[in-house]
Amino acid sequence: MKKAILVLILSFLSLYLYTEEVNRIVARVNDQIVTYKDLNDYCELFFNRLEENNCQQEEVKKNALERLIEDRLILDRAKKEEIKVAPALIENKLREIINAYSSFEEFEKSLIERGLNITILKERIKEQFMVQAVIDKYVRSRIKVFPWEITNYYQNHSQEFYSSAKFIFWIASKEEILDEIYKLTKEEGFEKTKKEFKENLLRIEQETKDLRKEIIEILGKLKENEFTIVEIEGKKHFVYLEKKNIFSLLPLEKAKERIYNYLWEEKFKKRFKSWLKMLKKEAIIEIYFP
Repeated sequence: MKKAILVLILSFLSLYLYTEEVNRIVARVNDQIVTYKDLNDYCELFFNRLEENNCQQEEVKKNALERLIEDRLILDRAKKEEIKVAPALIENKLREIINAYSSFEEFEKSLIERGLNITILKERIKEQFMVQAVIDKYVRSRIKVFPWEITNYYQNHSQEFYSSAKFIFWIASKEEILDEIYKLTKEEGFEKTKKEFKENLLRIEQETKDLRKEIIEILGKLKENEFTIVEIEGKKHFVYLEKKNIFSLLPLEKAKERIYNYLWEEKFKKRFKSWLKMLKKEAIIEIYFP
């Protein structure tokens, strides 16, 4: 009986200590608090998807806390701006989330496992839209990429817009005519062979990255306008190399979208980082972790 009472007392003590740990405040951001549970939930959501990360590692938790504080700062700014979110947007997003589950019961089960309910989830969705809106206002809407920036980048980084090495070669696989093709090419040149055996020859123009290693090795041993009969996958083939290591420069018109996206992303990162720095400078942040 005494043993049972001791186990019961220890169980209550363990539960009490766990509750204390969960409710422990790890940071304050202006007038908001961040609890150990908030940190754990955030860590699980954003870091545990990566196999190399473990949410029990202190360094991972520190990184998660920093990101969580940044999120709270952005949300705090959105609330100060009194950003409104249309109820229809929240309902549509909620419906989208529910539809991702095989059944409503599965959705409810997932909520319970995360310690959520529909009311809390709706509030989280609303906060997401508020965060997006305030980032749009102070970051995205202020980013511009000018045509001259695209042209300058193209001219100064032209090496990025060359295709990888390319081969142009001809191949024939009908074994009974390979010797005849080889002989004609040797005696009268490949132009004559192309005319005589146009139905049997296949012209291939391919980048190195798209060719099998076996084919690259064969072509690598040939010089331009050289030819050979070689075994490929247990079958003889005639191979004629027309051109090797061809590099072509992508025209500016075709590279514009890629350059624009890159420059936009770089400007976004820079402006977002600067804006966050300003928010942190204006805020009162206290960290009690670990």
